[in-house]
Amino acid sequence: MKLRRLVSLLLFFSFLLLVLTSLILYVTPQGRVAFWADWRLWGLDKEQWGYLHINLGLLFLLAGGLHTLYNWRPIMSYMGRTAARVGKKSLRELFLAAVICLVFALGTLFKLPPFSVPLALNAKIKDRAALTLGIPPYGHAELSSLAEFTQRTRLDLEQALESLRKAGLVVTDGKQTMIALAQANQTSPQKIFQLMRPLSKASGLPEFPPPGFGRMTLVEIAEVYKLSLPTLLQRLKAVAIESDGQQKFMELAQSNNRSPAELYQLLRKTEP
Repeated sequence: MKLRRLVSLLLFFSFLLLVLTSLILYVTPQGRVAFWADWRLWGLDKEQWGYLHINLGLLFLLAGGLHTLYNWRPIMSYMGRTAARVGKKSLRELFLAAVICLVFALGTLFKLPPFSVPLALNAKIKDRAALTLGIPPYGHAELSSLAEFTQRTRLDLEQALESLRKAGLVVTDGKQTMIALAQANQTSPQKIFQLMRPLSKASGLPEFPPPGFGRMTLVEIAEVYKLSLPTLLQRLKAVAIESDGQQKFMELAQSNNRSPAELYQLLRKTEP
């Protein structure tokens, strides 16, 4: 077995797999949505794809280092011959390569076009996934115990337990986390919430905005918190804020020169 050939093949295959995991992670939903809806692709969840990406990246770096080591002399020889033939031109190419990398980095950080295009597309894909899969009532709701979850969503724990048992789910008490309960019954936290949600007679926003609220549209806010969308829009219109319900909460606040906290309190005033 030739180690040099093995290293070259490792470098090639790890690169291909790294590209694959990069593309998959680019389109995966946000963590709070993926874990809430138990999102999977080819049987793997978001966390597992992340683990694969990390270790395949390490394998690629290791193979790349070994490949460079095994080919150190040819590389140095090639660079020496190139420098001797080209001279100052190689320095110009080196400088140009560094400038291109710097432009890409700064353009990405400051979200300047065209570097902002893939970032905007990524956000659009994730937002569409959130709308399709559903948004949890608060951040990392899947990690809450059933008792805490029912309290924060204004449900009665005993009624929730009874409803879940009638639906055929195996549930012991309120100490189980939503994710553990979902895994034990081969379902998702979102579907468990859907079984309990008809029990809720309460509506309205919590006292403080939950994590991820800024990325929700008014349509999503009305749906999740059982509010009247026309009432929300009418109340905002009364204070000179126009919206069709599709704009994200954070963007709506910024475009109307309002702080997110101020706009949130305006929305709370629309509650019955």
